[in-house]
Amino acid sequence: MATDVVGKQGITPVIEPRMIDMKRAKKTKGLQAKHVSSIVPESRVLSGLTLQTLEGPQDLRPHGMVCIGISGETWQQGCDGLLKKYNIVSINSGGWLHCEPKPDREVLAGSVSGSFCSDGKFAIIGEWGEKQSDGTFRQYGKEGDTICQNPEKLTDVWIVAKKIFENSYKFVV
Repeated sequence: MATDVVGKQGITPVIEPRMIDMKRAKKTKGLQAKHVSSIVPESRVLSGLTLQTLEGPQDLRPHGMVCIGISGETWQQGCDGLLKKYNIVSINSGGWLHCEPKPDREVLAGSVSGSFCSDGKFAIIGEWGEKQSDGTFRQYGKEGDTICQNPEKLTDVWIVAKKIFENSYKFVV
């Protein structure tokens, strides 16, 4: 059952991937990535900078990679995680890596219906997102968005906006 939480986004039900019908899917579109230190070379200011993502604000991590998806959406992930999921195919004149998803990489994915939402909104607790006062990280989504989960590390969950999922993932039959 979903747990309602009161946060910056108001009262939002927190759901878990096991609550929805999860199916295997693959990412089909690439991204651009750049190490945080290439974007903000002065590490002393990092603690005061926040990356605005679709799932909520994230403090910039000093050893992270800032990623830009097909719709211009931004997020960050660790270097190791990026290299596990993507192949680097080129680098542009601005120093951004062009990365394509590894063809054998699958995720678990499920769309969130309105029955799990309050006013069309929901939240998940993940390994990153908006940091809460209890030390957990929360990500926020809307009805129809998709929760994705790493099948090799079930605590690694994230939300993909409906339109972005439709344009950059496909379900495995």
